[in-house]
Amino acid sequence: MLREVDPRTYRLLAIVFALFVLFLYGPTLTITILSFLALKAASPSR
Repeated sequence: MLREVDPRTYRLLAIVFALFVLFLYGPTLTITILSFLALKAASPSR
């Protein structure tokens, strides 16, 4: 039997979880994007 969850509590937990995931994967995503930008800048353009 599941309890009914208050919408405010659900929204707060969703925001906290989203911030946690952003904190966890943000640096990896940033480094990946910057490495692709560096590869593009290093390649000779014709």
